[in-house]
Amino acid sequence: MIRALRCAAVLTAALWAVGVEEAAAQATVSSVVISGGPAVSDTYGRGEVITIEVNWTNGPVRPRTDARARVRIGTATRDFSCTGCGTGPPLSTWRFVYTVQAGDSDTDGITVQGLTGTYDRQGGGTVSTTISGNSADSRNLKVDGTLGVAVTGLTLNSP
Repeated sequence: MIRALRCAAVLTAALWAVGVEEAAAQATVSSVVISGGPAVSDTYGRGEVITIEVNWTNGPVRPRTDARARVRIGTATRDFSCTGCGTGPPLSTWRFVYTVQAGDSDTDGITVQGLTGTYDRQGGGTVSTTISGNSADSRNLKVDGTLGVAVTGLTLNSP
């Protein structure tokens, strides 16, 4: 009986230690990817949506409704909103989107600067929103808010 109690105590302590270690782990950004691309060439026009995917290790992560990705477009910093944040399940990949506005302009490629807001890690622990070294290579993706969105698949019906 005493031996069984000792074994149970040792097993409980080991499981508790694993749980503490798991809860203390930090979710970190493993990569930032610009998914999709502009309709024409390498330049996003007015009305086009730029989508950025942020991937975490040691996830899954649940961003709250205030979560944003800060992106440099030309000389302006734009906040990309998080799709499904605050309502979706914890995931290892989250998407942030922005619709190009008139006046947006970037000729040398957009730059993902960082993440803002509150993020929770499933199982506890912390979430790092640092993306240095993980930023997407966006030198080839430009923005020109004076361009309209290309029309494709137009069908005219005659009377």
